[in-house]
Amino acid sequence: MKKNEGCTRSLLIKEATKQFSVDGFAKASIRSICKNVKVSIAAINYHFGNKNNLIQEVVRNSISNFNKVIEDAQAESNSNLQKFLINYALQVNKLESETIIVFREIFHNRANSTILDEMISSVQLKFNKTALKISKEDSNYINKDEILFNERLNIFTSLVVIEVIRKALLPSHITDKKYSQWIESNIKLIFPDIV
Repeated sequence: MKKNEGCTRSLLIKEATKQFSVDGFAKASIRSICKNVKVSIAAINYHFGNKNNLIQEVVRNSISNFNKVIEDAQAESNSNLQKFLINYALQVNKLESETIIVFREIFHNRANSTILDEMISSVQLKFNKTALKISKEDSNYINKDEILFNERLNIFTSLVVIEVIRKALLPSHITDKKYSQWIESNIKLIFPDIV
């Protein structure tokens, strides 16, 4: 792939992410995406083949952003589960609103796509494996029931994503300070066995 082709591909993904976050996957227009990037519709066919492949690429990009958040939160946790959960939630909150709203769109369309479902599951699995590893190293975490722990992690990540989507849709709804307080109170509620 030539340098210019990679740039066009990136621009199309970025613009598609914006449009999907505003109009949803079904209503977003390929024509409008191409117009804003100043390329012909043939560019979509060349780089992605069709709109569905473009959607999958936008989703992969969003998932990559979430995976980076997991890795960054792990690096900052110092084997402390509570720090990991707080860092994860704070960093998800800092993701671009388009990425968050694309996730809302993914959840909205989950029943229609096995591929989207698999992609979401891969992020949750990575988060759970990372948290489990940290919990085993954390002397402050006393419950070692992995099944219960995974269920709690699923609840926690769902709550974080829902709250961040709500914040993206209603920016004045919640301040960063209230969000931090919300995170800490939910961690205490969901993980009462963190000492």
